[in-house]
Amino acid sequence: MPKYFYKCLSDECKQVFEAVHSMKEKLDTCLHCSGSVERVPMNMVNIFKDYTNEETKQKTGSVVKKSIEEFRQDLKDEKKRLREIDYK
Repeated sequence: MPKYFYKCLSDECKQVFEAVHSMKEKLDTCLHCSGSVERVPMNMVNIFKDYTNEETKQKTGSVVKKSIEEFRQDLKDEKKRLREIDYK
């Protein structure tokens, strides 16, 4: 089945999401807020994504570095926990 992209027309939501359905079907309501939606051409999806929130706007490198540091801390905590266990 083909994949389609939809954009919510609600002022509060404005989510862009994908749906997989037959060519004869068409979504009328948003999956997030139940508002009305319109189908977006696949090559136009990135244009409609909302990047205005400065708090969520991050560079890829900083996200990767943050994930690596979180993993290192989790690994360190797990090693510490395993050292404390008495194996018989």
